[in-house]
Amino acid sequence: MLIGVFVAAIVIFIATFRADSYKPRIAAAVQAATGRTLALNGPIGLKFSLHPTIEVRDAALANPPGFSRPDMARIQAIDVQLGLLPLLRGRVEIGRLVLVHPDILLERTTSGDTNWQFARPATPSAAPQPPTASRQRRVSEFAINDMRIDDGTLAYRDDRTGHIAAIQLKTLRAEAPAQAPVHLTADAVVNGLPFTVAAQTGSLDALQAPPAPSGWPVQATLHAAGATLTIAGSVTQPMQGHGYAVTVNATIPDLGALAPFAPKAGLPPLHDVAFSAHVADTGGLPLVSALTLRAGAGDLSSLVAGLKLDKLTFDAPAMDQPVHLTGGGSFAGTPVSIVATLGAPSRLLTGQPAGPFPIDLSAQAAGGTFAVKGTLAEPATLAGLDLAVSGGIPDLSKLSPLLHRPLPALTQVAFQGNLSAPQLVTGPLQFQAMKLTTAQGDLSGLATVGLSPSSIHAQLSSTRLDLDALRAAQPRPAPAQAPAGSAAIAPPHPQAPPSQAPTVARSTHLIPDSKLPFDQMRGLNADVTLAVSTLITGGETWKQVTGHMVVQNDKLQLAPFHATLPAGPLDLSLSVDAAHPAPPVAIKLQAPAAALQQLLTLAGQPGVARGTVDISADLTGKGDTPHAIAASLNGTLSATMQGGQIENRVLEAMLGKVIARANPIGLLERGSTSEIRCLAARLTAHNGVATMNPFLLNSTLITVDGSGTLNLGNETLDLHLHPQGRVGGTGISIPLTVTGGFADPHVAMNQSGAVQGGVEVVIGALTGHNGLKLPGATAPSCAAALASARTGSAPAAASPPAAQPPAPPATAPKPPNAGALLRQLLHR
Repeated sequence: MLIGVFVAAIVIFIATFRADSYKPRIAAAVQAATGRTLALNGPIGLKFSLHPTIEVRDAALANPPGFSRPDMARIQAIDVQLGLLPLLRGRVEIGRLVLVHPDILLERTTSGDTNWQFARPATPSAAPQPPTASRQRRVSEFAINDMRIDDGTLAYRDDRTGHIAAIQLKTLRAEAPAQAPVHLTADAVVNGLPFTVAAQTGSLDALQAPPAPSGWPVQATLHAAGATLTIAGSVTQPMQGHGYAVTVNATIPDLGALAPFAPKAGLPPLHDVAFSAHVADTGGLPLVSALTLRAGAGDLSSLVAGLKLDKLTFDAPAMDQPVHLTGGGSFAGTPVSIVATLGAPSRLLTGQPAGPFPIDLSAQAAGGTFAVKGTLAEPATLAGLDLAVSGGIPDLSKLSPLLHRPLPALTQVAFQGNLSAPQLVTGPLQFQAMKLTTAQGDLSGLATVGLSPSSIHAQLSSTRLDLDALRAAQPRPAPAQAPAGSAAIAPPHPQAPPSQAPTVARSTHLIPDSKLPFDQMRGLNADVTLAVSTLITGGETWKQVTGHMVVQNDKLQLAPFHATLPAGPLDLSLSVDAAHPAPPVAIKLQAPAAALQQLLTLAGQPGVARGTVDISADLTGKGDTPHAIAASLNGTLSATMQGGQIENRVLEAMLGKVIARANPIGLLERGSTSEIRCLAARLTAHNGVATMNPFLLNSTLITVDGSGTLNLGNETLDLHLHPQGRVGGTGISIPLTVTGGFADPHVAMNQSGAVQGGVEVVIGALTGHNGLKLPGATAPSCAAALASARTGSAPAAASPPAAQPPAPPATAPKPPNAGALLRQLLHR
């Protein structure tokens, strides 16, 4: 179009046979024809002969208002050699056209206006005259035998997208003899990348003639960075750009090397790429068929971290036929392969005939196989998803690198189920006929997950869950490793003065101050039921475990939760109201036969223990941390036990200071295991202060009874205990007080109680300073303590020991040092 404007100006000039004096007339003619201003700033020269040559220097064609610069095109020089005889016959035949340093900028504004569309101004005073055939021929028929552009610039700017591109034309040559094909060659540079173009099209005569059924032929080849792109086909309406049908082929050794052609596209560094397709005009979106894509190895980490491609094939025979995809490579060092068959691409376009879009995909990774097969009813709106999902893997933890997070080492994993969604973007997602099996257990059922708002509704069941095996399969944090080359033992850093030492806020509480996940309840609606036939935990087998949890309006209700333990049932209910800043919490528990070993494991004291504990709890509190709840605790908790065994190291860990204080002279016999005759304890809490009464632990290692208070808020103790041992078959009880904090309690002897209890008599008997025998100390009654702990009634007072007649004198062993004994016994 631009060349035609200049040619028209030259034709007008030749017709007047004048030179510089006719510049205004030439500019006016261009203005009338295009609506643009033509500035002829330099001289115009004319050489008359059979091939007149016109020389124009410094010409510019103006832009319409609203574009980025005043001129659309600037040309340093134009040399036009015309054929005189064809001109006399009404045909413009250019023997040679040379453009020197043309600078052309094609623009599109934010409103969509373009500067390459020319509009002839309306002239209402003059009625339009229909062109005659001869006149139309004279102004429309032209030919360019030889055209050359030297050192030109062709740029494109789109203000709607911000895209700017420029091509530096080192040389461009086109030959278009009359009624002969047009040949074009170009040597150019775009964004620093050199490329060459060789093209052949139909003749200029055919370009101006009415459309032919066979179309205007087009063939072009581009070479750049070792890549080759070819286009071959025809265009039935080339002047309008309609009716094209072309075949495109490309071979690209390195796709990343072509990035200068599309700097914002982020072309991946794929190698050995081959592409072919047939593209045809439909009046709307182009019709693409016979599409094939092949790619070799490439590191795609710039797109997805850790992704590497070994090979890729993609075939789309037609827009109305399925597409096929195969690929292989690795992700985060894990081999991955995929095979997929998807529905026809036309089904992804809005307005296409309705019908399901099939999806059939399988993948392999880390020794596992995964498959998805089904349909998407409305692909344009992502509605009506219905997929069958299945998979299996020998070790689930092998997928950890793919997900960038540690996964449990579940083995022999197999999964199958159906996934459906009325609307994929907003949900809900429905999982039906789910079945998950592993070596550690199984789970099946159905679930519905809502995305907006968040909701979970599930009905799940299991024939067997091994919680011990599941805990063992959980990922463990990797040990910290010193950097390569670092010393095995780093030199100590000098300590900063106390005034400069950094202050780190740490909780001093033994009961955790960590936040409970109550925030996750807010805005969540959930209704989950679970039934487990066999549950293995702590080495024990629970039967018929059932639970029902409901979360609604920021409130959680777990009721009921029931399980049959080896020695009896367990019933639990729990409620949390997270609508409050300090959520109220209530828990009720009835476990008449809980395993002692399980309780010790939960308390962080795993060990060998046998026996069952009767636990009953009815507690309430409020807060978002365990410590806050404990500090506001109200209610009762009781624990009773008869018979059983426990390792002494566990008792020593729990009652270490009491045992040490109660056994200053080795009165208690030690062993590896103790028999538990009975355990009775009851806590009554009020606003975080728990009164313990009664408390009795009767074992072969030690017998301890007593009462007192535990302040769960500041974690302090005020207990009065009576540990009891035996000397020569006679019981002795030494009263102790336990005060201080939970983490570091202070145990001291109650001296007044010790005196009233006959400690002086004990000392005298042991030192041989009197002839009296030690009065017997009566052990607390298990029956009375157990009844009191279970019912909350006050324990019956112990009967005073009966007077014993003096025994015959016996040969006494050598008494210990009395002074040392007294200091040990009364030492705080």
